[in-house]
Amino acid sequence: MQKKYFFFDIDGTLTSVKNGLVPNSTKKAVQLAKQQGHFVAIATGRPYYFTKAVAEEVGIEHLVCNGGNDLYVNHKCIRHTSLDRAFSLAVIDECLKKDISFCVSVEDSLKRITHNNRFTKDLYGDPCIGDLEIIENIDYHQFPQFERIIIAMPAGREKTLDVFHKYPLPMRYHPNSCIIEPDHKDEGIRDMIKQLKGKHEDVVVFGDGRNDIKMFQVAAFSIAMGNAIDEVKDVADYVTKDSDQDGIYEAMKHFGWI
Repeated sequence: MQKKYFFFDIDGTLTSVKNGLVPNSTKKAVQLAKQQGHFVAIATGRPYYFTKAVAEEVGIEHLVCNGGNDLYVNHKCIRHTSLDRAFSLAVIDECLKKDISFCVSVEDSLKRITHNNRFTKDLYGDPCIGDLEIIENIDYHQFPQFERIIIAMPAGREKTLDVFHKYPLPMRYHPNSCIIEPDHKDEGIRDMIKQLKGKHEDVVVFGDGRNDIKMFQVAAFSIAMGNAIDEVKDVADYVTKDSDQDGIYEAMKHFGWI
């Protein structure tokens, strides 16, 4: 059997859209694929600290995480890239100038930093995943790198920041906050395959969300979950069942990979 290089998104792909748990059929499919000699990896926007537990539960040791900025082989980091520092500081400086609340992540952890207690109030109930530390009079320019920037800003207000006239708009998962985070799963997968000396024509990706579209467009073969958004299904080579209806197992069995 020709060796395949499988890359799975986490949320809504490896995990159920109903309860966030990994179905037993998915765990079984992953282990059978490994037994057949296939390479199995996760490709997620989550940072490593937020990915590791799911990876260990499913039995996957290789990760393209942090939106493609970080690569792990056997849970060992072989590449880490932070956000562009000049761009990050441009965002921060403009938010400060316009008195817009935000927090930053400067390391691969749950720690978030902001300069006053307004940030959580300005989220109006939106979650801020992490441990928020308030450091008054902080100089953000002291940090050598930034991993994420979360801005308290209602939907549709992004273009009030001049910096986003030149750069792509940030991601949004909640109505009152947007987040600047890596979105290069495609580049991460390409780099992983290059590191492994694999072949592009053997790459298969599974996903369901908007941040999976880039990797769908560059993969040799792409599979959308039944619960995927329409934009993902439109560019997929195959649409399987929902993640909590044995979708991954069904697709792997259908194509004879397990």
